[in-house]
Amino acid sequence: MNNWAIVVAAGRGERMGAQVKKQFLHLGGKPVVVHALEAFERSSSIGKVVLVLPEEDRDGFDREVLYSYGINKVVEIISGGKRRQDSVKKGLCAVEQGCNIVVVHDGVRPFIHPSLVERVVEEASLHGAAITGVRPKETVKITRKDDHDMVKETLPREEVVIVQTPQAFRYSLLQEAMEKADVEGIIATDEASLVERLGHPVRIVWGSYLNIKITTKEDLTLAEAILKEGGWR
Repeated sequence: MNNWAIVVAAGRGERMGAQVKKQFLHLGGKPVVVHALEAFERSSSIGKVVLVLPEEDRDGFDREVLYSYGINKVVEIISGGKRRQDSVKKGLCAVEQGCNIVVVHDGVRPFIHPSLVERVVEEASLHGAAITGVRPKETVKITRKDDHDMVKETLPREEVVIVQTPQAFRYSLLQEAMEKADVEGIIATDEASLVERLGHPVRIVWGSYLNIKITTKEDLTLAEAILKEGGWR
């Protein structure tokens, strides 16, 4: 098994407005990012993990800290870049060349089940690229470019996907997509967008509404409620 995961936890957390960065905030007695790492620790599909952190936090959150939480698959802890895409690129450089599948996951999504990791890896193995997502519960509208307070159109909800992580790709495909983005100066909010630009199809693995991304104080409150009810377990 030569599948790797890149867990990206290099954000600054300005929107949280807390003294501690969101990935290090304690949720149920341990940092948010540790909850995310646990899914990969328990997944039979992943052999090694690269953890991407803010440079100033690497010394205080080393492998010994991870070992204390039972996290043993992290083989590299590296500093992130200015943007998420830069952090993923640096993480990819730390992955063993020629590995089969690379999974990218947000370190502030604590509620992923190992079975979801395995499903997205399986689909990426078959199709080259796979993402996790859910259908929106609300009606989705697009605003006008010249006036963001005015509606331009309403999207058909049955055709819209709220994209989450984990996302999984064949190593060579993700590498090609990121190299092309560098050459063309393209910045994307997820890796699947870059793969789509190559004209490569991306498979959807239907995920869970519990797979929230902790960005604001309200998200943390919701996460605590989810954990109280058992989280993904």
